[in-house]
Amino acid sequence: MPDLELHKISFTKRQLKHLDEKEVVFVVQIANLLQELSVLQKMIYMSSKGVQNAIERMAENNQAMFLYRILAGILFEGWNIINSKTYKAVIGIYYPLLEDKAKKSFAETKNYFEAKNNLIERLRNNFSFHYNFGYVRNCIRGLPDSEPLDMFIASEYGNCRYTASDTIINVAILKSIDKDDMKSAMKILLDEVGNITRKFLDFAGGCISVFAKRCPKLAAESVVLENAPKLDELRLNYFVARPDD
Repeated sequence: MPDLELHKISFTKRQLKHLDEKEVVFVVQIANLLQELSVLQKMIYMSSKGVQNAIERMAENNQAMFLYRILAGILFEGWNIINSKTYKAVIGIYYPLLEDKAKKSFAETKNYFEAKNNLIERLRNNFSFHYNFGYVRNCIRGLPDSEPLDMFIASEYGNCRYTASDTIINVAILKSIDKDDMKSAMKILLDEVGNITRKFLDFAGGCISVFAKRCPKLAAESVVLENAPKLDELRLNYFVARPDD
């Protein structure tokens, strides 16, 4: 496994005192947003490995769909942070200092979220952080009577998988995107959420670079992590055995 080089920058609270308090809070929140998006992206990738066992594949695919819903919700809340009146002056300082790619990503993200009833907003409002009765009810009503619905029950709650709920919720999500073509709806969901995630990462990462230039006398050093695992070799299993006592 390869080594992984990190660049560690260090500062104290005292070094932040020449910055406006709102700028400091903005940097803390934008860095946290970067972390949340990165963690979810890795978890989605590790949940989409296409394993051979049909039951495990089903559980992990549905796990990935759940993570996409959470990702969409965080993107929406992240935009509310960036677009807040609280940070208008901070954005005004940071924007001219951003690289062109980060500026472009900010502009495209702004255009996306200013469009009424965009997909990420709908996912957040109906399936991520809130649960819409109507979508689920209508999905259940529309299922054929012969639709197979399963639940897998284990002695530990963590190994139970209520796939009947997965089926209904995921169909409801996809039908809310394109009621006639589930395959097209899935592509739209993956493309749209993935595209906006990348733009958020570009913009937020650019903001951290600006902060590093504005914060005086940062200490910097290289840190090497030995034998870092490769992402494509990792898998986020849904079903797991208890560790030995």
